[in-house]
Amino acid sequence: LSAELASGRAGLPEVFAIRGEIFREPAGAGRRTLRFELGGVGYFLKLHWGVGWREIFKNLFALRLPVLGARNEWQAIRRLEELGIETMQLAGFGEEGWNPARRRSFVVTRELEDTVSLEDYCMDWGKRPPEPAVKWALIRRVAEMTARMHEHGINHRDLYICHFLLQRPWTGPAEP
Repeated sequence: LSAELASGRAGLPEVFAIRGEIFREPAGAGRRTLRFELGGVGYFLKLHWGVGWREIFKNLFALRLPVLGARNEWQAIRRLEELGIETMQLAGFGEEGWNPARRRSFVVTRELEDTVSLEDYCMDWGKRPPEPAVKWALIRRVAEMTARMHEHGINHRDLYICHFLLQRPWTGPAEP
């Protein structure tokens, strides 16, 4: 299956049959995120099986384009790679169906190993604040990445610090 995922030849029935540890499955959202292993390598799989016309119209009436599947994420990751912005590594993508309310799709990314979310890294800063240089280095890096995304037309709909990952061990800012 790994060669089929990487080449885009994996069929949706095979991909939708993959089982693993479910990380996210919002009620009524028509999507699920799970972790699975293949050949000793960890992957994350995001499945989309259609949001329905009600959700499409709700987004349009709110003047937002609806997210109709995994294509948006696949394109965003590819664009971030083009711009040299660190991101996830794509391992597969596929979609089927012409009806936007029922389109099924998936995106697979390699698991990022030995990382900690910026949210978790900063969790105890209220009690144990970091050195100012560490704090400002992180703020500067997040601002640079966000600015670069926005300068190139990438709009992240849920940009939270939990989406920024630090490679472990992170020893602080690089020397100037």
